Amino acid sequence: MKRILFALLYSFTASCFAFSPAPGLWWNPNESGRGYAIDFQNGALVVTVFIYDSAGNPIFYQAAGIYNESTSTLTAQLGEFHGGQCFGCSYTAPTGVVVGSIQIVFDSPETGTLSYPGGTTQIQHELYAYANKTDYFLGEWSFTLDTSGLLGTQWVVFNSHYTGSDGTIYASGQEDGQTGTAALAGYYANGNYYIVAIADNTGFSYQYLFSQGDDRRMSGLGTIYNTGSTPPIPIDPSTGSRLLFQSELLSALPSGASLQSTPVLRESTPALLPQLDAAIQAARAGMH
Repeated sequence: MKRILFALLYSFTASCFAFSPAPGLWWNPNESGRGYAIDFQNGALVVTVFIYDSAGNPIFYQAAGIYNESTSTLTAQLGEFHGGQCFGCSYTAPTGVVVGSIQIVFDSPETGTLSYPGGTTQIQHELYAYANKTDYFLGEWSFTLDTSGLLGTQWVVFNSHYTGSDGTIYASGQEDGQTGTAALAGYYANGNYYIVAIADNTGFSYQYLFSQGDDRRMSGLGTIYNTGSTPPIPIDPSTGSRLLFQSELLSALPSGASLQSTPVLRESTPALLPQLDAAIQAARAGMH
Protein backbone atom coordinates (compact mmCIF):
# COMPACT_ATOMS: atom_id res chain seq x y z
CA MET A 1 0.00 0.00 0.00
CA LYS A 2 2.85 2.39 0.85
CA ARG A 3 4.47 1.92 -2.55
CA ILE A 4 1.14 2.39 -4.32
CA LEU A 5 0.51 5.60 -2.41
CA PHE A 6 4.03 6.84 -3.15
CA ALA A 7 3.56 6.09 -6.84
CA LEU A 8 0.28 7.99 -6.86
CA LEU A 9 1.89 10.94 -5.11
CA TYR A 10 4.78 10.88 -7.57
CA SER A 11 2.34 10.87 -10.48
CA PHE A 12 0.56 13.80 -8.89
CA THR A 13 3.86 15.61 -8.43
CA ALA A 14 4.82 15.06 -12.05
CA SER A 15 1.59 16.52 -13.41
CA CYS A 16 0.28 19.17 -11.03
CA PHE A 17 3.12 21.71 -11.15
CA ALA A 18 3.18 24.08 -14.08
CA PHE A 19 6.64 24.58 -15.55
CA SER A 20 8.39 26.65 -18.16
CA PRO A 21 11.24 25.44 -20.38
CA ALA A 22 14.83 25.91 -19.29
CA PRO A 23 16.41 28.92 -20.99
CA GLY A 24 19.55 28.23 -22.98
CA LEU A 25 20.76 26.14 -25.91
CA TRP A 26 18.65 23.20 -27.08
CA TRP A 27 19.37 20.50 -29.65
CA ASN A 28 18.78 16.98 -30.80
CA PRO A 29 22.00 15.01 -30.05
CA ASN A 30 21.40 12.95 -33.21
CA GLU A 31 21.24 16.11 -35.33
CA SER A 32 24.40 17.94 -34.27
CA GLY A 33 25.07 21.02 -36.37
CA ARG A 34 21.75 22.73 -35.94
CA GLY A 35 20.26 24.06 -32.73
CA TYR A 36 17.79 26.26 -30.94
CA ALA A 37 18.21 29.10 -28.45
CA ILE A 38 15.19 29.27 -26.15
CA ASP A 39 14.48 32.17 -23.81
CA PHE A 40 11.55 32.66 -21.46
CA GLN A 41 10.44 35.86 -19.73
CA ASN A 42 7.19 36.33 -17.81
CA GLY A 43 5.03 34.14 -20.04
CA ALA A 44 6.68 35.06 -23.33
CA LEU A 45 8.85 32.50 -25.11
CA VAL A 46 11.32 33.22 -27.93
CA VAL A 47 12.97 30.54 -30.06
CA THR A 48 15.88 31.31 -32.40
CA VAL A 49 16.75 28.53 -34.85
CA PHE A 50 20.25 28.10 -36.28
CA ILE A 51 19.98 25.96 -39.37
CA TYR A 52 20.76 25.75 -43.10
CA ASP A 53 18.79 26.18 -46.30
CA SER A 54 18.44 23.47 -48.94
CA ALA A 55 21.73 24.58 -50.53
CA GLY A 56 23.59 24.22 -47.23
CA ASN A 57 23.89 27.96 -46.57
CA PRO A 58 23.50 29.04 -42.93
CA ILE A 59 20.28 30.84 -42.13
CA PHE A 60 18.33 31.61 -39.00
CA TYR A 61 14.69 31.70 -38.04
CA GLN A 62 12.88 33.13 -35.08
CA ALA A 63 9.50 32.54 -33.45
CA ALA A 64 7.95 34.29 -30.46
CA GLY A 65 4.67 33.87 -28.65
CA ILE A 66 2.88 33.34 -25.37
CA TYR A 67 3.75 30.09 -23.64
CA ASN A 68 0.63 28.12 -22.65
CA GLU A 69 1.31 27.02 -19.06
CA SER A 70 -1.69 24.67 -18.92
CA THR A 71 -0.59 22.66 -21.97
CA SER A 72 3.18 23.38 -21.80
CA THR A 73 3.03 24.44 -25.45
CA LEU A 74 4.28 27.24 -27.68
CA THR A 75 2.57 27.84 -31.03
CA ALA A 76 3.94 30.74 -33.06
CA GLN A 77 4.65 32.04 -36.54
CA LEU A 78 8.12 31.26 -37.88
CA GLY A 79 10.05 34.15 -39.41
CA GLU A 80 13.00 33.79 -41.79
CA PHE A 81 15.65 36.55 -41.72
CA HIS A 82 18.43 37.41 -44.16
CA GLY A 83 20.34 40.37 -45.60
CA GLY A 84 21.30 41.91 -42.25
CA GLN A 85 24.49 43.37 -40.86
CA CYS A 86 27.76 41.45 -40.97
CA PHE A 87 30.69 41.78 -38.55
CA GLY A 88 32.63 44.93 -39.50
CA CYS A 89 29.91 46.18 -41.85
CA SER A 90 27.70 49.22 -41.58
CA TYR A 91 24.30 48.56 -40.12
CA THR A 92 21.79 47.06 -42.54
CA ALA A 93 18.32 46.10 -41.38
CA PRO A 94 17.52 42.45 -42.11
CA THR A 95 14.58 41.35 -44.19
CA GLY A 96 12.09 39.06 -42.54
CA VAL A 97 9.28 36.95 -43.96
CA VAL A 98 6.85 34.51 -42.36
CA VAL A 99 7.45 31.02 -43.72
CA GLY A 100 4.99 29.03 -41.64
CA SER A 101 4.54 28.17 -37.98
CA ILE A 102 6.11 26.00 -35.33
CA GLN A 103 4.83 24.26 -32.24
CA ILE A 104 6.84 22.98 -29.29
CA VAL A 105 5.17 20.68 -26.77
CA PHE A 106 7.35 20.42 -23.67
CA ASP A 107 7.03 17.28 -21.56
CA SER A 108 9.53 18.56 -18.97
CA PRO A 109 11.58 21.73 -18.45
CA GLU A 110 14.37 20.14 -20.49
CA THR A 111 12.67 18.02 -23.17
CA GLY A 112 10.09 18.57 -25.86
CA THR A 113 8.85 17.87 -29.37
CA LEU A 114 9.32 20.52 -32.05
CA SER A 115 6.99 20.54 -35.06
CA TYR A 116 8.10 22.75 -37.95
CA PRO A 117 7.22 23.12 -41.65
CA GLY A 118 8.11 19.75 -43.10
CA GLY A 119 8.61 17.60 -40.00
CA THR A 120 9.13 17.09 -36.28
CA THR A 121 12.11 16.42 -34.03
CA GLN A 122 12.81 15.73 -30.37
CA ILE A 123 14.81 18.47 -28.65
CA GLN A 124 16.45 18.77 -25.25
CA HIS A 125 18.25 21.34 -23.13
CA GLU A 126 21.95 21.02 -23.91
CA LEU A 127 24.42 20.19 -21.12
CA TYR A 128 27.81 21.67 -21.95
CA ALA A 129 29.16 22.71 -18.53
CA TYR A 130 28.04 19.73 -16.43
CA ALA A 131 29.22 16.14 -16.45
CA ASN A 132 25.71 15.00 -15.54
CA LYS A 133 22.48 16.28 -14.01
CA THR A 134 23.52 15.44 -10.45
CA ASP A 135 26.16 18.13 -10.88
CA TYR A 136 23.37 20.68 -11.37
CA PHE A 137 23.39 20.92 -7.58
CA LEU A 138 27.01 22.06 -7.30
CA GLY A 139 26.89 25.62 -6.02
CA GLU A 140 24.33 27.10 -3.61
CA TRP A 141 20.59 26.34 -3.58
CA SER A 142 17.58 27.39 -1.55
CA PHE A 143 15.01 24.68 -0.74
CA THR A 144 11.57 25.61 0.61
CA LEU A 145 8.99 23.33 2.22
CA ASP A 146 5.36 24.40 2.69
CA THR A 147 3.99 22.44 5.64
CA SER A 148 0.34 23.40 6.24
CA GLY A 149 1.09 26.98 5.28
CA LEU A 150 4.28 27.21 7.36
CA LEU A 151 7.30 27.83 5.16
CA GLY A 152 10.73 26.49 6.04
CA THR A 153 13.83 27.18 3.96
CA GLN A 154 17.37 25.84 3.93
CA TRP A 155 20.25 27.41 2.06
CA VAL A 156 22.62 24.63 1.06
CA VAL A 157 26.10 24.74 -0.45
CA PHE A 158 27.02 21.63 -2.48
CA ASN A 159 30.78 21.65 -2.95
CA SER A 160 31.87 18.01 -3.34
CA HIS A 161 30.74 14.46 -4.10
CA TYR A 162 29.90 11.48 -1.91
CA THR A 163 29.67 7.83 -2.95
CA GLY A 164 26.78 5.99 -1.33
CA SER A 165 26.75 2.40 -0.12
CA ASP A 166 25.30 1.20 -3.44
CA GLY A 167 27.80 3.15 -5.54
CA THR A 168 25.49 6.11 -6.23
CA ILE A 169 27.46 9.34 -6.58
CA TYR A 170 25.74 12.32 -4.95
CA ALA A 171 26.45 16.01 -4.81
CA SER A 172 27.21 16.65 -1.14
CA GLY A 173 27.42 19.69 1.08
CA GLN A 174 25.98 21.41 4.11
CA GLU A 175 23.69 24.23 5.14
CA ASP A 176 25.23 27.62 4.48
CA GLY A 177 27.40 28.56 7.46
CA GLN A 178 25.86 25.91 9.75
CA THR A 179 28.14 23.38 11.43
CA GLY A 180 26.85 19.90 12.21
CA THR A 181 24.74 19.70 9.03
CA ALA A 182 24.89 17.66 5.83
CA ALA A 183 23.11 17.39 2.48
CA LEU A 184 23.03 14.95 -0.44
CA ALA A 185 21.37 15.37 -3.83
CA GLY A 186 21.09 13.29 -6.97
CA TYR A 187 19.35 12.90 -10.31
CA TYR A 188 17.85 9.57 -11.42
CA ALA A 189 17.38 9.10 -15.14
CA ASN A 190 15.15 6.06 -14.59
CA GLY A 191 12.08 8.10 -13.72
CA ASN A 192 13.55 11.54 -14.47
CA TYR A 193 13.43 12.92 -10.93
CA TYR A 194 15.71 14.55 -8.36
CA ILE A 195 16.03 13.75 -4.64
CA VAL A 196 17.55 16.07 -2.04
CA ALA A 197 18.13 15.08 1.60
CA ILE A 198 19.24 17.56 4.27
CA ALA A 199 20.05 17.01 7.97
CA ASP A 200 20.15 20.12 10.17
CA ASN A 201 21.86 20.52 13.55
CA THR A 202 18.65 20.39 15.63
CA GLY A 203 17.76 16.74 15.01
CA PHE A 204 15.56 17.16 11.94
CA SER A 205 16.00 16.07 8.33
CA TYR A 206 14.25 17.13 5.14
CA GLN A 207 13.67 15.17 1.97
CA TYR A 208 12.60 16.65 -1.35
CA LEU A 209 11.33 14.77 -4.40
CA PHE A 210 11.44 17.04 -7.44
CA SER A 211 9.72 15.74 -10.57
CA GLN A 212 10.29 18.97 -12.53
CA GLY A 213 13.59 20.76 -12.68
CA ASP A 214 16.63 22.08 -14.47
CA ASP A 215 19.92 23.64 -13.41
CA ARG A 216 18.19 26.71 -11.95
CA ARG A 217 14.88 25.72 -10.31
CA MET A 218 12.89 22.67 -9.24
CA SER A 219 9.40 21.82 -7.98
CA GLY A 220 7.81 18.83 -6.31
CA LEU A 221 6.97 17.50 -2.85
CA GLY A 222 8.88 17.32 0.41
CA THR A 223 8.76 16.18 4.02
CA ILE A 224 10.40 16.77 7.42
CA TYR A 225 11.27 13.98 9.89
CA ASN A 226 13.55 13.10 12.81
CA THR A 227 17.11 12.45 11.65
CA GLY A 228 17.88 8.74 11.57
CA SER A 229 14.25 7.62 11.34
CA THR A 230 12.41 6.44 8.22
CA PRO A 231 11.28 9.42 6.14
CA PRO A 232 7.51 9.72 5.70
CA ILE A 233 6.05 9.96 2.21
CA PRO A 234 6.55 13.49 0.82
CA ILE A 235 3.20 15.30 0.64
CA ASP A 236 4.03 19.00 1.05
CA PRO A 237 4.64 21.38 -1.90
CA SER A 238 8.30 22.20 -2.26
CA THR A 239 10.63 24.18 -4.49
CA GLY A 240 14.32 24.51 -5.15
CA SER A 241 16.01 27.67 -6.49
CA ARG A 242 19.63 28.20 -7.40
CA LEU A 243 21.35 31.02 -5.56
CA LEU A 244 24.90 30.72 -6.90
CA PHE A 245 26.70 28.62 -9.48
CA GLN A 246 29.80 26.79 -8.33
CA SER A 247 31.93 29.10 -10.47
CA GLU A 248 30.46 32.11 -8.64
CA LEU A 249 31.34 30.58 -5.27
CA LEU A 250 34.89 29.96 -6.42
CA SER A 251 35.33 33.46 -7.83
CA ALA A 252 34.23 35.00 -4.50
CA LEU A 253 36.96 33.21 -2.50
CA PRO A 254 40.20 34.97 -1.52
CA SER A 255 43.22 34.14 -3.64
CA GLY A 256 44.57 30.70 -2.76
CA ALA A 257 41.52 29.67 -0.72
CA SER A 258 39.64 26.44 -1.43
CA LEU A 259 35.97 25.51 -1.17
CA GLN A 260 36.73 23.53 2.00
CA SER A 261 38.77 26.22 3.74
CA THR A 262 36.03 28.71 4.62
CA PRO A 263 33.34 28.42 7.32
CA VAL A 264 30.53 28.65 4.77
CA LEU A 265 31.96 26.10 2.36
CA ARG A 266 33.59 23.48 4.57
CA GLU A 267 32.76 19.78 4.21
CA SER A 268 29.53 18.11 5.33
CA THR A 269 29.34 16.46 8.75
CA PRO A 270 30.58 12.95 7.81
CA ALA A 271 28.50 11.00 10.34
CA LEU A 272 25.25 12.28 8.82
CA LEU A 273 25.98 11.29 5.23
CA PRO A 274 25.34 7.52 5.59
CA GLN A 275 21.98 8.28 7.25
CA LEU A 276 20.97 10.56 4.39
CA ASP A 277 22.16 7.97 1.85
CA ALA A 278 19.98 5.31 3.55
CA ALA A 279 16.99 7.66 3.57
CA ILE A 280 17.35 8.36 -0.16
CA GLN A 281 17.69 4.67 -0.97
CA ALA A 282 14.55 3.92 1.06
CA ALA A 283 12.65 6.59 -0.84
CA ARG A 284 13.82 5.23 -4.19
CA ALA A 285 12.86 1.67 -3.21
CA GLY A 286 9.37 2.87 -2.32
CA MET A 287 8.93 4.27 -5.82
CA HIS A 288 9.31 0.88 -7.53
